Amino acid sequence: MRAYFDSSAFVKRYVTETGSQEVLDRCRTADPVVLSALSLPEISSFLNRLVRNRQLAAADYVLFKQVIMKDLSGVEVRAISEGILMDSVHVLEECRIKTLDAIHIATARQARCDLFLTADRQQYDAAILMGLKSERVG
Repeated sequence: MRAYFDSSAFVKRYVTETGSQEVLDRCRTADPVVLSALSLPEISSFLNRLVRNRQLAAADYVLFKQVIMKDLSGVEVRAISEGILMDSVHVLEECRIKTLDAIHIATARQARCDLFLTADRQQYDAAILMGLKSERVG
């Protein structure tokens, strides 16, 4: 099953919180795991916010980053193409969501993913509205 992971879901592979086990299970059964090229900077932003808030040690961030970079070599990372950008405009016209969330939905649609995973309620609702089989984790 082609499973698309929004950054809010995929980060749960590295930070233990509600939904982490579900994400790990889905990653094991996905073939392939699909991500947007946006995922690395979004996950890095989230982890750096934890460092700034003293919820994650800087040394742990470095370790997470190494693991994430290794993991990314085993997944399908989709570049942001013109087709994705045009579809994201359509998503924004149909749904009240943030721009980057629309790009994730458009990426999953363009990649013809069987499942869309997110931790974000609004994005989950928008993905359903846009015809994606979706699961909300966490």
